[in-house]
Amino acid sequence: MQPGDMPTSKILGTVFVPMIVFAVLGWFLPGNIFGSDSADAFIFACVPVIVFYVSLWKKEKSEDKKGIGALLFVFAVSVIFWTIYNQNSTGLTIWAETHTDRSIPEFMEKPADAVYTLQTLGTKPQSVDSLDQYLRVVTDDSGHAIKTMGPDPYFANMPKDKWPAIGTAKVGNTELFQSINPFFIVAFTPLVILFFAWRSRKGKPVSTASKFAWALIIAGLSALVMVFAVMSVPSIYTHKTSSFWLFFTYGVFTVSEICLSPIGLSFVSKLAPQRLTALMMGGWFISTSLGGKVAGIMASSWDSMTDKRIFFGIIAVAAILGGLLIFSRVKSLDKIVRDKTGSA
Repeated sequence: MQPGDMPTSKILGTVFVPMIVFAVLGWFLPGNIFGSDSADAFIFACVPVIVFYVSLWKKEKSEDKKGIGALLFVFAVSVIFWTIYNQNSTGLTIWAETHTDRSIPEFMEKPADAVYTLQTLGTKPQSVDSLDQYLRVVTDDSGHAIKTMGPDPYFANMPKDKWPAIGTAKVGNTELFQSINPFFIVAFTPLVILFFAWRSRKGKPVSTASKFAWALIIAGLSALVMVFAVMSVPSIYTHKTSSFWLFFTYGVFTVSEICLSPIGLSFVSKLAPQRLTALMMGGWFISTSLGGKVAGIMASSWDSMTDKRIFFGIIAVAAILGGLLIFSRVKSLDKIVRDKTGSA
């Protein structure tokens, strides 16, 4: 601990107590700002924590101030990346469930069924939730779903001439699509490592800051892929899109994840003052959790944002702008890292 550093008791009093107070205020705030009481409480609770980290930077007088400032900058922009990352379990999973043709080749049915990765859906009338033109569940005045007789909801946005002639279809489980990203991680990691090694041998290594910037831009491009997916059919509310688009967007995003995810904590350990390393690592995890919460907030607006081009377009533009913002400061970031570690 250096002169001027806060003792642990003061940190508890100036960060955790206000955090709890702000969380309570967010929970009991009339109405909702971020879609739900829990989201309001979480975002409000983050305010004192963010103020605390900014105060660390403002109070720092030594050369460490530049390192802390660089980390806070990267933390803030990384929220966008983690928002896209968490679309895997939110927006993209909803897309796979509702808007993706999950049929599989006939020769794969038996082996897939043997490992319980298929579900059988029928077109014969059955009791299902009533859906409006945007495939949203219709509810009564008390909020309960209105039931109607019809085919499985999977067929709600599939032209009748595409329905199975036998009345049932075996399709892949929605959860299977969440396995695409891990598969690409295993497949692409050696290739990305070889690329960075090749750049280093050529005397043009990709700096840590540049990897952050490229990660955000590539993540933005993965969201842009989904904009084209929406445009690939006359309407996603009357036609299903090819599963190719999910493989494509996951493949593009995986490259960005390999660029950024492994270097996050390493970047913190390089730039954080030794006495604040653990604390700054906490800042990295805060940016991760904020990205997850923002992804959840966006998912809660999925039904109301009927033009999905806007939904994915917002994410794409934010990520690409974030990447360009890092590129605008990449020289200064590289210098800070070089001064601290001897290499960028």
